Amino acid sequence: MVGIDDFSNYPPEARQLPSIGAYYPLNVESILALKPDLVVAMGEQAEWTAQLEPLGVKVLLIDPRTIEDVQAAIVVVGEATGHREEALELAGSIRERIAAVERKVATIPRDERVRVFYEVYSDPLMTAGPDCLIGQMVAAAGGLSVSADAT
Repeated sequence: MVGIDDFSNYPPEARQLPSIGAYYPLNVESILALKPDLVVAMGEQAEWTAQLEPLGVKVLLIDPRTIEDVQAAIVVVGEATGHREEALELAGSIRERIAAVERKVATIPRDERVRVFYEVYSDPLMTAGPDCLIGQMVAAAGGLSVSADAT
């Protein structure tokens, strides 16, 4: 890895790398200065990453919106970086850890579960719905999202 955005914090060692700035809009000049072999970006960043490809920078767009999507994206990135086996191991480990948590919280009665509001954005105020990654994580952890019935 040669760089991160301002919000990346995993693995912890990543915080030592240069930042290309905010998540959106991407700072194309900062990215080019790092001379990356591959830029991994989110699907909604496509308009910005489209500026990189004509300049010879390989771009991999991922768009994980569910827990399963995250596991699949890990494998896709692993394949793109020559670390398929490690990526498969990591995705499997995540799957096992989530299942272990779900088994532990399954016995908590519904009326004793923590009600959760996860603020996605403050202006306008937005929260996560039940079918997105954050909503699924709250449910897997045994929480009751206050937006569980949102569409």
